[in-house]
Amino acid sequence: MSLADPPPPVLYHYTSLEAFRAIMRTCRIRATHYLGFADREELRFGVNGLLDALRRYRGDPSTRALQGRLLAELESFVTTDLDVYVLSLTGEVDSPWHWSKYARRGVAIGFDFKAVGEGFQTDEPRPVGAPGVDRDPSNRLMRCRYAGSFDLQSLVAERFFGPNSYVAAFASPWKLAHEIMWNALAVAVYQVICTIKRESFQDEREWRVVHINPNRDEYPLRRDEKDRPYLSMRFDPPQYVKELWVGPHDNQAACYDAIAEVVDANGLGCKVYTSKHDAVANGGLDPGLLKTGV
Repeated sequence: MSLADPPPPVLYHYTSLEAFRAIMRTCRIRATHYLGFADREELRFGVNGLLDALRRYRGDPSTRALQGRLLAELESFVTTDLDVYVLSLTGEVDSPWHWSKYARRGVAIGFDFKAVGEGFQTDEPRPVGAPGVDRDPSNRLMRCRYAGSFDLQSLVAERFFGPNSYVAAFASPWKLAHEIMWNALAVAVYQVICTIKRESFQDEREWRVVHINPNRDEYPLRRDEKDRPYLSMRFDPPQYVKELWVGPHDNQAACYDAIAEVVDANGLGCKVYTSKHDAVANGGLDPGLLKTGV
């Protein structure tokens, strides 16, 4: 997959049956704080790669101070507890690896790409006539990049120092622009960090919703059973959920019962599928052929 490839129409969240029930009952999904993220080492990998590329960047002398500020921003990602939250999704449909890793006895929720791209719904009432979803850059869907398939040095030059970059805006004689733009620049830095992964993971076709300094009124902050912080993001199932998949395991009857409840409770018209993969590796039975209805 290259960045030139068209985006998939559906993004999948593979999860356990218990988590699926909670997500669909509450119509909310979690964005995890990056320090509690399962791929924390991947984030460090992205930070170190960007730091190395930024240190080697040789631009106009006038950008030296900005280059130093960017280095400080990147280093703070590792040394400071920043307000950054991430939700991972994948374009990989009926993926054996994802079933095994995240949903051994569970379900995959297929979210409509366009709806997620516009943003998850907020808890803050919108003014009359305003969009019903948050479109702020702090709630942005981004495709992951895989090291080895792109040039980090070119990315730094284009994203941070190019003619249309945030850094270029600092050339404005308007002094206030410096304070206003630093927050936007920090957002750009952290979004890039959260979407760089090792080449070995490129088959995941991963996309991430990255939140920077979210508004607590719009996205409530909560803690899980291990006291780890996460954002609670609301969604309207008929608008957001396009497909549901039952994984290759021996718990399928319970999954179908839960899906039937969800369909009835939310008035869903989405398609329901069964994995086509043999479930022996998951300790279950062969689910048979693709199924196109509950």
